[in-house]
Amino acid sequence: MLGLVPDPILAAALCLLNASFAFTLNPTSAELGNAVDRLGLNCYAAVYAVYNIAYSIGMMATDTLASLALKELGFFGTLLCAAMGLVLCTPLFLQRDAAEASAARNS
Repeated sequence: MLGLVPDPILAAALCLLNASFAFTLNPTSAELGNAVDRLGLNCYAAVYAVYNIAYSIGMMATDTLASLALKELGFFGTLLCAAMGLVLCTPLFLQRDAAEASAARNS
């Protein structure tokens, strides 16, 4: 067990990262089903298949990029860069959600 016990800050960061993945991925399948219903389509299996393929490719690409960043920045630096990227993207998601809510009210 020498050297295998993580730093408490890193352990907390990993717990927060895990929780964020759960909050992000859990509503995705329901939203995919709702999108198919809104479009009046009947292709649930094809939509979920494309989602699974995209998810798998994203996981492989993310692992590759994270391993490259890990060599240069270290573990904590990689987590900080990922967090900064998510924080920078948050206004885009909020703007899109506000536009969708406004469109729904006008309909």
